[in-house]
Amino acid sequence: MTFEQLDPSNTLVRIIESGWRDTQSGLDGSYENCQGWTQMSCALKAFLEYGINLRKGAY
Repeated sequence: MTFEQLDPSNTLVRIIESGWRDTQSGLDGSYENCQGWTQMSCALKAFLEYGINLRKGAY
């Protein structure tokens, strides 16, 4: 995970995972992780910008 400040109010977040097996199961797992990172990124944005904890009560 890397963070790059684009300007004073914008940051680019890059998440790279590797090592997935070259099988349907590996592909499925990579997509599930991508969905998880997307959800977590949205939750982080909501918390940072609005103080809303989207994870509260979800886990």
